[in-house]
Amino acid sequence: MIDHNEIWKDVVGFEGLYQVSTLGRVKSLERRARNGCGTRRVRERILKPGLMWKSKNTNKKYRIVGLAKEGTVVMQLISTLMLTAFVGPRPLGGQALHWNDISTDDRLINLYWGNIKDNAQDAIRNGRIKHGQDNYQASATNDIVRKIRRLYATGNYKQVDLARKFKRSSVWIHNVVHYKKWKYT
Repeated sequence: MIDHNEIWKDVVGFEGLYQVSTLGRVKSLERRARNGCGTRRVRERILKPGLMWKSKNTNKKYRIVGLAKEGTVVMQLISTLMLTAFVGPRPLGGQALHWNDISTDDRLINLYWGNIKDNAQDAIRNGRIKHGQDNYQASATNDIVRKIRRLYATGNYKQVDLARKFKRSSVWIHNVVHYKKWKYT
């Protein structure tokens, strides 16, 4: 299927050699390339991406391509190539993030520069990380947290009183009433 809205831009650092599209495709441009016997014609073609694991501790795979320039092949993440070409250079501490958490969905509409905190927020928004009572490590329910906050808001209870009443530490109660824990309840 051909998408007539697909836009192509040069890969930064590989201008005139490779381009990326808004759909996450990478193509090699037609050109003359040197080889051991002189030069050869390189035809324009869409590159087939490979998959790479960014870490041993995750099963997330990321799409990569090998880009050649002056006899050296460099493996590049397609998501990074896309953002660099269409959005601009990577900000300091920035990461290429996927809105929908599907690491192989490299369409421009799904990518943005973000940081570690943004990535954690994506994980919560997309249900990859559970929070509140849905987290397997939860030590209370949403109802208990709401009740603690309601009682504290009346002004009739100090945090130490609530800690005794609900058999929790004062620090835990403090973090709950000040939304440092259970922020989403």
